Parts: sequence; C-alpha cells; structure tokens
Amino acid sequence: MVDKIMLIGGLCIVAAVLCKVIGKYNKEQSVMLACAVSAIVLGFVIVYVTPVLNMVSSLYESCNINSDYSLIIFKSIGICYIGQFACDICKDCGENALCTAAEVSAKAALLILALPLFEDLIDFINRLSP
Repeated sequence: MVDKIMLIGGLCIVAAVLCKVIGKYNKEQSVMLACAVSAIVLGFVIVYVTPVLNMVSSLYESCNINSDYSLIIFKSIGICYIGQFACDICKDCGENALCTAAEVSAKAALLILALPLFEDLIDFINRLSP
C-alpha cells in the first residue's frame, strides 16, 4: 500500500509542477490538467478503498447493526471528499464564490442524508420515555 501512496504522491507532485509551468502560458490548460489528475487519483482511491468499505459493511451486518447506518456514513464521507475536491478546483480557478457554493451544497447534502438518523434518534427517545 505504501508504494501506491508514493505513486499517487509522485503523480500529484509532477502534475503540480506541470501545472505551474503550463499556467504561465495557458491557465485553462493548467486547470484542466489539475482536474484530470485529481480525477485519476480519485479513481485510484475508490479502487483501493472499496475492499475496506465491503469489510466494514460485513462487520456491521455480523454485529446485527442496521447496515443503513454504514451506508449513510460512507455516503457522507464521499460527499465530504467530493465537496472538498470541487471547492479546491474552484479556488484554483480563482472562483471563491463557486467554492462557497460547493461547500454549502455539500453541507446541505449531508444534512439531508442525516435525516433518517435524526428520525431514528427521535424514535429511540420516544421509546425511552414512559
């Protein structure tokens, strides 16, 4: 796993240097390169994390914990990463307002995703009270 992290880190460093060099002449191509390399790295991460997510999901099921909870956690993590990715790309383009919009939309998505958890919590509290 360490070798894969080093590969991803090296790819990011090379891309960052290329973005700086290309950015002097053509800012749009620099941003496109950053987006492309970021998408490739995100693909690597998804491939490497999938077995871990499957293992955690099976642990939830073996402990008789509602698997919906693990699904909500995984979706939340994905929303956070994608929101941060979008925000960073917007910042690189100098679009701070778009960055804020990406952050707010990710936070709203997290809130919507968490609604079933709040419902379960309220049901649990109602069952505890006489």
